[in-house]
Amino acid sequence: MTRPHITVDNPRLHLLTILLITFVFYAGTFNNFFYADDFLWLYRVKHLAGNWSSIFIVENRYFTPLTYLSFYVNHKLFGLNPFWYHLHDFIFHALNGCLLYLLTYRISGNRLTAFIAATIFVTSSAILITVLWSSARTDLIMVFFSLATMVAFGNGDSTKHKLLPLALYALALCAKGTALVVPVILFLLTANTKPLKERVIRVAPYFAINVMYVTLLMLSNSLAAKLIEPADKVVSFANYAKSLPALIVPERYLAEVGTPVLLFFCVIILIIMLAITVICYEVTARIGTTLTVFGLLPLLFTRDYVLAGNKASAIQLLSSPSNRVYLAYAGISLLYAVLLGQFLLRNRRLSVRILSGSLLLMLLGSNYLGIKFVNQRWHKGTESVRTDLAILEKNRAMLTEDSVLLLFNFEGSSGFSKAMLKTYYDLQHFQVYTCDNRITEELTNVDLSPLSNSQYKYNVKLILDCPGNPYVDTLSQNGNNLLQNISADYRQLYTASDMSIIQPTRKRLDYNMAELRALLTYCSPKVQNRRQ
Repeated sequence: MTRPHITVDNPRLHLLTILLITFVFYAGTFNNFFYADDFLWLYRVKHLAGNWSSIFIVENRYFTPLTYLSFYVNHKLFGLNPFWYHLHDFIFHALNGCLLYLLTYRISGNRLTAFIAATIFVTSSAILITVLWSSARTDLIMVFFSLATMVAFGNGDSTKHKLLPLALYALALCAKGTALVVPVILFLLTANTKPLKERVIRVAPYFAINVMYVTLLMLSNSLAAKLIEPADKVVSFANYAKSLPALIVPERYLAEVGTPVLLFFCVIILIIMLAITVICYEVTARIGTTLTVFGLLPLLFTRDYVLAGNKASAIQLLSSPSNRVYLAYAGISLLYAVLLGQFLLRNRRLSVRILSGSLLLMLLGSNYLGIKFVNQRWHKGTESVRTDLAILEKNRAMLTEDSVLLLFNFEGSSGFSKAMLKTYYDLQHFQVYTCDNRITEELTNVDLSPLSNSQYKYNVKLILDCPGNPYVDTLSQNGNNLLQNISADYRQLYTASDMSIIQPTRKRLDYNMAELRALLTYCSPKVQNRRQ
């Protein structure tokens, strides 16, 4: 028996290497906890069995049945263990790198170019949040089926070979609407030696699917009374100006740069991409440019993003465009590969090859440090959520129906905390209000406090997150006693009409609010060091 001969150009070796590189760069991310929207998804799929039609509901212009199914399978198999959810996302990211390798080799015919493109893609720190945050798996799944569509497209003229990419494309749209740009790429994949009419006919079914998809999306929005608000229709060119440079330069170095400068960088990058496309005059460069430019277009119609600086917390990372540029970075990876691949050819001078190889290693090293840096921020945020969940478990007796929970110094918003409570404790009828030291003054202002709201007058309970404070139990007990007195004072204020009752009640309420303010302030200082 002859042993299989494995060479440096062996595609299996390349694919295995891509998987190993992805693991090396992301090995430190598997121990992160859930965060923010993750709890919304977990709650949805926890009760999905009796409500399968809900996966087809369009929410805020998003149609994501595959995301529902992926979370449902994760929850069915692994419950609420976050490790398996992160492993799922890592696998999809690694597979996307492999698909990009196959696509690049198909259009360039060069395995070195394909390997460089896939390696740069899977190691990028610009798209890190897409992999770290399970709620962003919509992009992971969408790009998986989009790349699979491109790889399968044009493999043959049989009915099977024509239907497979169509089916894969339909699945991509079931993950996220950003896949609408794929037919443009498919047109570029058709042989330019063929007549234009034949090329258009070849991709016409995909554009027809786009028309049906957008029509059904708009119809669904109308029927569900979820019309887009006028403010959401405004095109935000600032998002594009922020996102394109961030594909090349780490966000933390651009965060303090003004929009005019970012717009200038954006124009320069577009000119350079155009120059590469013209000079190289090959399909790989054209597809790379098209994927980058068109992949960022959806950001024009979303809320405004803010680039994450060096001190950005986990919640601020979600406000950056890094979880929306996943498809576009596949295009940037192709452009990197075209440039570096040209200079690493064996017929190039040794000094040029060494310099190009050094630049590639520097890029990979920068990405590794970037992933490590951002993951530290993300991990700190998810650990805060894990700590908050432990505090809720410690105070489980307070978690009852028809209660109002005042969560002080908890990570995330009231909506995320409410979804977490629904997921872990199956509560249905309750209110949640999260706050921290930034709004302590407002919270304890008699006239402005949300505690004066009618829904907060009964059964209000305070749960504190005061890490390192040995008196947290005493603070919690005193705080809850104060809240009961405050609630009673508000009830009396709203029912009394005699000034002889109102004046002393108001005075007592001011005193209790001052006591609550002092208590919350005492809980705050050490928390800030942990959350910065």
